[in-house]
Amino acid sequence: MNIFGFDALSILVFAPAVAAVIMLLLPNQKQVVRWVALALAVLIGAVAVAVFFAYDHGASGYQMEV
Repeated sequence: MNIFGFDALSILVFAPAVAAVIMLLLPNQKQVVRWVALALAVLIGAVAVAVFFAYDHGASGYQMEV
């Protein structure tokens, strides 16, 4: 499963670190930081849900290989 040319599992591994760097670069305003954190968390959660529903229980062997 590819998302914008990247493997979904790789996105799930590296997205929290990228989100943390984005959060560090934001200005020191509580409301902006909270909304961006919420948006990034929802985005990562949506990718996790997409991976969950893309999993085929009937298939044997590895799935979503990198």
